[in-house]
Amino acid sequence: MALAYSIVRAIHPELTKEQLCNPYDRPIGKSHGEYEQIINGLNPLDDFLGNDTSRSTRYESLKANGAASMKELSAQSNLILKGVTNLPGMITVNATVYQQLYSALISAQAGTASQEEFNAIVNALVSTAQLRGNPWEIGLAGIIGQAGNPYHTPETHIRSGLPALFTGKYTWICDLLFEGKDEVTFTNPFKKVLILSGGQCGSSCDTSTRTAYMLAKGIKDIDVDYITFGGKGGTEEQAKAMMSATSFPGGNVNGAAVQDIYGPLFQISFFGYLALRWSGLDGLPGQVENFTMGLPRWPYYNNQLPRFSQSEIYQRTLGANSLPTEYYFIPTDFTLPDYYHDVSGAVQTSWDETEMTRMYLDASKAFSMMGEGHHDTSSGSTLSMKRWQLGLLILLGVCIVCVCVGFIFFLVCNSSSKKRSTGKKKGKKAPPPAAEKEPETVEPLLLPELPPLMPMAAMPMTASYAYAQPTTASYAYAQPATGALV
Repeated sequence: MALAYSIVRAIHPELTKEQLCNPYDRPIGKSHGEYEQIINGLNPLDDFLGNDTSRSTRYESLKANGAASMKELSAQSNLILKGVTNLPGMITVNATVYQQLYSALISAQAGTASQEEFNAIVNALVSTAQLRGNPWEIGLAGIIGQAGNPYHTPETHIRSGLPALFTGKYTWICDLLFEGKDEVTFTNPFKKVLILSGGQCGSSCDTSTRTAYMLAKGIKDIDVDYITFGGKGGTEEQAKAMMSATSFPGGNVNGAAVQDIYGPLFQISFFGYLALRWSGLDGLPGQVENFTMGLPRWPYYNNQLPRFSQSEIYQRTLGANSLPTEYYFIPTDFTLPDYYHDVSGAVQTSWDETEMTRMYLDASKAFSMMGEGHHDTSSGSTLSMKRWQLGLLILLGVCIVCVCVGFIFFLVCNSSSKKRSTGKKKGKKAPPPAAEKEPETVEPLLLPELPPLMPMAAMPMTASYAYAQPTTASYAYAQPATGALV
């Protein structure tokens, strides 16, 4: 994501973070609020740890109930800890803390634990307090520290006709490009930027290119357009209805749910449950137990969970009340009715340089069809006028060629007529006709035929859904002093 916004800033270096950075939000599920209650329920443990009298009273209470109470707690603690520590995705706890905990539990299980060993058990369990925090809020620490927790300013939005709870909007990662850095002094030398895509650009690729594209619509001295190859063929109108340069927008996908969310939910819940049991804080352990038992079963055979969309992006230029970007279909500006093979992928040595050159040559023709600086894409008037002008120039060129060919033909015929006339006047006999020769076969010179460009006027943006496709690599080509093909 940082690279994505770095590209946007390279294209629009004059913009501030308030102008350039897009807002985001996240859905708020039921377990976030339930876990928040558990975290708040662990607060009494801090008072218990800081009060020697409370700890001494609890220790004497366990002793008065006989060794069975101490053994029961120890056996339960050992069973839970063995299970928790062997699960992937668990938060790493200091090895010394674990050693102290297990050593004290051995004495407790024998019914001979001292006050000091009891304190060691509780201290080790509650040491997870430093790991407290709602796992659903992962990645937002910097935002929470500066602008507040967006989970504490929820908003209700309608999604699929139903109300859904989301966080307040926040800017993410992009801000860091402007923090603690010297002011940017470079400028973008290109006035035309053409973004070449096979339609599979998505996620961070969409964030970088679409943000630069949308921002350029309000800037007069730069023109940013998309050109897309592929598609299903058909007429230009059919291509307009289905082809976009990107297939799914930004936001972010979490692909490490076990490590980031599921594991911490289990571990902190279990540690909190045991700490509350040993501290004798009645009522709270049951709440933690109900929450923990309500979590989905652990993915035992795979130790992974499906990737999920964690946040959604809003294009700032669409206004404060716009929908997330995935609800808009934005058609490409130009199309190339052709396919190019082996021009992408993670292994660059497998790319076909000849095919990439052909792709670049085909796409670069669109530079001449782009407007000088900003143009209004709402009606497509600029592209339509350029097509009209191109047609007129072609017609004029054909007329000039026809006139020239006709004039040359006239001169040749006139010269032949004069020679025949001169020969008759002098009484010279015409030489006998030469034997006819077989005409030589000349192979025609075949030039590579480039596919025609189809300029596309931007359509009004309509609500639509985007489906994820594999993201392909992007390429940057420079046309010196005039434009850049990305």
